[in-house]
Parts: sequence; structure tokens; C-alpha cells
Amino acid sequence: MRSSYVSLAAALALLGAPNPPQAHAADAFSTSVLRPSPVPPNGVISGTFPAGETRYYFALDAVPGDLMTQLSFAAREGAQKEVELEILDANARSRAQYWIHGEDASLQSTRGFPIDATGRQVLRLRVKGPENGIFCLEVGGKSFPTTGPAGRPAPPTDVAVAPAKTSREGSVEVAETRCEERLRVEADVFFDFDAATLRTGAEPALATITGRVQQSGNPVVVEGHTDTKGADDYNQRLSEDRDGAVEQYLLAHGTAADRVTTVGWGERKPVAPNEHSDGTDDPNGRQQNRRVEIVVNTCT
Repeated sequence: MRSSYVSLAAALALLGAPNPPQAHAADAFSTSVLRPSPVPPNGVISGTFPAGETRYYFALDAVPGDLMTQLSFAAREGAQKEVELEILDANARSRAQYWIHGEDASLQSTRGFPIDATGRQVLRLRVKGPENGIFCLEVGGKSFPTTGPAGRPAPPTDVAVAPAKTSREGSVEVAETRCEERLRVEADVFFDFDAATLRTGAEPALATITGRVQQSGNPVVVEGHTDTKGADDYNQRLSEDRDGAVEQYLLAHGTAADRVTTVGWGERKPVAPNEHSDGTDDPNGRQQNRRVEIVVNTCT
């Protein structure tokens, strides 16, 4: 399945997952504007609808640029569902907002917000829907912070975030967090420069990934990422071609097609700086950003 911008909730809806990720329960997120939950480093906030209507608060340290967001939900057809996102000012008043609502089984909408200065941004997410449904907010864009250790997003300083448990299997980095196992491989392992055909030497990494995917039996999202060399639209197409090649390998080696969704992020989600602080090229950072990530849902 192809999407240029896909959320976890939409992916689960398309995949027809029978059980939502219950670990993302209503009490997992803050309901206080004074102590908001951090936006996770991967930018994905997903959960099951609580009983009634609830407002959750999240924070991130943004930089100037466009903050791209996507709202989505998935639940039974005919049930009324509402998801609203607000960007709050320093006095906790709404300065920008949008929402999705309806009785469709799934719905999504994307909106960008210009961020003019570096600083903390507080997001209020209002949700209302049936308890067996899923809501999702996904955050990205050039304003999404990349100022943490090793270029990873830095959470708000007053909120603790449990770090991912990381390990390696050959050239595959495995990062495990609640409800997610992220398998990250540098694109140079899979592909030749500026190409989207899998290299023969990629077989060991592909075998590791295939084994983990098949062992899980859960929904999988294949993400393609690039560095910032070249035009935006070219990088977008390259990321899509590359995640599509990995998807085809998984399908050819026994993974059911209805379990796999692909999404090309292009250059929009770096994990390291593409340039040094003085503006010169950072080849090591670019190499980290050229990658494919296979995200396995571990909560069913």
C-alpha cells in the first residue's frame, strides 16, 4: 500500500488490524497543560479513544519552519468520531487549529503550521470516539526538532522520556519502545548510490528483517528516508522507490501483503545533521539519514 504521508492509525485501518494497540491507553498521555507529555522522537502519537471526550497536551521544542501535522482515526463505520488539534500560545489559548470528524470507518487530514522562532510549542489534542477505535497525531516537517543527542529530537526538558532499548543484529539497528520495534538499516547497505534496486550484499540484513517481521505476525510499515542532497521531489520519489523495493522483498519471502504499508518520507525526518554548524557538509550525518526503517507494531 502506498502513501506519501501515512499515520499509524490510518495504516492500521487499511491493514484491517483486529486489535488496536491497547498499551496506548487514555491514561498514557497528560491531561494537564502545565505538564504536557513530550512528542515522541518519531513524531507519532497514537492511542485508543477514551470513554467520552478528553483533551491531551503535548510539547516539543520547535525550530523555525513549517510544522507538518496529520490527524487520523480508525474505528467502526457509523460511530461518531472527533479529533481536533490546537497550537497554543504562551497563555494556553488556541492560536491555530483544525479537526476531523464523522462516522466514516477512517479519516485523515494534513495541515502545516508556520513556526517563526525557536521555542517550545504546546499542542492540545481533543479526542472523542468509541473505545475500540484508534486516534493518531503525526508530527513532522522542517520545524520538527533535530537538536538532541546525535541529531535526534530533543524532548521538553521538564518531561522525562523512557529511552528506546537498542541493540544490533549485524547491520540492522533494533530500537524497541512501547508498542513498536523499529529496524533501521542505512540505505547504503541495501542500495547503490542513487539507486533503488536491492544489492546482492543486502541479503544478510534482509534475512534478519524478514525473520523478525514473520515472527511478529503484526502490521508492518516500511519507511524510506533520504538526506537533503538533490531536489525535494526527487528525494521523495527515491525514498518511495526504495521502501517499495524492501516491501517487494518481504512479500516475495512470505509476508502477507495485507500486513505491509509503505511510506516515503524523503528528506523530512533526519536523525542526524546534514551539515555542520558552520554550514559545511556533514557526510557522516547524511549517511545516517539515508536509511530504511521497518516499523513492527508489537501491541495487538
